[in-house]
Amino acid sequence: EDTLRFVDLPGVPATETRVEELAAHLKPLGPTEVQLVLNSAYDLELLLEQARVFSALPLAGLIFTQPNCMSAVTGNYIDNNYIEMTNEHEAFPDFANQFSFGGLTISGNFFISLNSRSDFSWLVVAPYGAGHFIQGLSVQGNVFKAVNGNVERADRVDTSRADLAKGRYRNIVFDGNTFNNVGTVTINPVVINHDQNTDAATWNVSASGRLPFDGWARTVQAVQLVEQTKSGSTDVFIQPWAQVEQGADKSEVRLKWGQSTRGRANVTMRCDTPV
Repeated sequence: EDTLRFVDLPGVPATETRVEELAAHLKPLGPTEVQLVLNSAYDLELLLEQARVFSALPLAGLIFTQPNCMSAVTGNYIDNNYIEMTNEHEAFPDFANQFSFGGLTISGNFFISLNSRSDFSWLVVAPYGAGHFIQGLSVQGNVFKAVNGNVERADRVDTSRADLAKGRYRNIVFDGNTFNNVGTVTINPVVINHDQNTDAATWNVSASGRLPFDGWARTVQAVQLVEQTKSGSTDVFIQPWAQVEQGADKSEVRLKWGQSTRGRANVTMRCDTPV
């Protein structure tokens, strides 16, 4: 009978000798998935040394356990692994007056998954309490590639304990990344090409799940008309205003024209407020 066992090993010193001893203890267990948990409240040099020493183990993930982790993950080959931000080390995990998730730069990495489940994601935020949000996150210039199967998206929120306060996202940059065999390309800000083929006073424009971490369409940066707007056979020269956070999941914006119009527009929307 197959048995799934969880083994928590706190307080292992970051020395090569102790890590070798730990590897020897893990070997009889058979195939294992090892998660490296880093308390990012520690000094950066100490964190880097811990990551170097524990890399001798077959690591399957990197977990930051302070919300504002002040860290950078740059230039790595990350194979069937993921990066998770969580606040499991907080005695009182609900958001009060502390910093929330952020202070993290992820750039120039190669994220690969092989034979993974479709709900696998390389970037995960797992809040342990209510009211948390993302502030100050940069994900740029990475490659996300699934081999021998597809994954739904590169990012996700683990809501098994709590969800994020998506109406408080701030200063998130998620662009310049490459996606292969990933169902939904994630980008912020995102440019949506909208075709309005019938006359309507309101154009409903959806982000189609492209905003990171289930983000709401909170801000419209620009509306660029790419052909002459018409009402019937008459040219229209007015500009719309934008109503944000619309739809059941608040991922739509509505362009309000004041009269029925049709045409094409590129709509730039964000899941955050920049400052």
